[in-house]
Amino acid sequence: QVIMASLDELPDDIIRMFTRGLPYKDKLVFSQVNRRLRNFEVPWELHSVKLHKFPTTFNVSATITEPSVGWKFLSFYSEDEDVKAWKGKNKDNNSVNYNLKFAFPLVNHVSIFSEATIRHLEVDPILPIYVENDNLEKVAALFAGCTIDKVTLVFDNKSLENLNHVPRFLSSIHTKHVGFVLLHTGYVNLIAPFNRDRIAAELVKAGVREITLSGSFKNYRSDGHNGERAPSNSADGQDIGHYFIFNFLPDLFETGINRINMGFNPDKGSSRRINNPISGNQLDGLLDRLASLDKCLRLQLSLSPDMHPMRRYTRADDEELGRVVHVDEVTEDTRTFSHIDIQHNK
Repeated sequence: QVIMASLDELPDDIIRMFTRGLPYKDKLVFSQVNRRLRNFEVPWELHSVKLHKFPTTFNVSATITEPSVGWKFLSFYSEDEDVKAWKGKNKDNNSVNYNLKFAFPLVNHVSIFSEATIRHLEVDPILPIYVENDNLEKVAALFAGCTIDKVTLVFDNKSLENLNHVPRFLSSIHTKHVGFVLLHTGYVNLIAPFNRDRIAAELVKAGVREITLSGSFKNYRSDGHNGERAPSNSADGQDIGHYFIFNFLPDLFETGINRINMGFNPDKGSSRRINNPISGNQLDGLLDRLASLDKCLRLQLSLSPDMHPMRRYTRADDEELGRVVHVDEVTEDTRTFSHIDIQHNK
């Protein structure tokens, strides 16, 4: 007499043997059998995953050195062209580039990264998929069930209006660090949607504790030409860039963010000079505001030397407050930046 065991009775190792070589379409069908199989997956880790948006396709790529992880990418191949997978050798090192190509617009897909830990999920700034329509929801479905340490999203002026969709997405993938790359727009365009939709509070509620900002103060001047003045609740005539650093960023810390990294990237062909450089008194005010929050925090700013010409800075109360302030000049890719690092350790 032959006794057949049900799938629910089989040990995990046997199920892994059955599913390891299945193509993506069969995995999709298999995952719908019951709750256990839908949630079943082998834990795995990826250092970096990039998202690329083409006119009619959406690509997911990763550089992988471990073959046992690479085969998982290739297993998502689908003969009906729902998903294509391929790999290519990286000539610079021994790693291999693995790619998945989906038809765009995305349809509802089963998670392809269930139980994975991804150190950095990054939208390609050259071929970005913006936060618009239901793009985030479809991307979230692909990464359901995984944990992502850092997510970097790309925004232009139009997609900044959809910032309120971001906290829910980050909550679904359990990330604590989000990066905002601003293309064809400036830092100060973050202020209105952040304030209107209470984005900072929603990010903290979603579990985010660190924010990285990459952009510029392009086309914004203190006299209001080719840009805007600071919001009405700021000091009269305050430079919009100064408002961002001395008011907006501390407000993020007060909401519950613990670390902020901000880089200054002047657009090609635009003037790098800031009308009103940061003064020692303004930096004093920033330090006092951060100290009043009475929390561990870190603020790292990389600014144009025109915006912050000081080469060193110390305060008599640094040791008492557990604060460390470093001001350095750093050269990257032939460009020089003034780097300010403020850290509160107690």
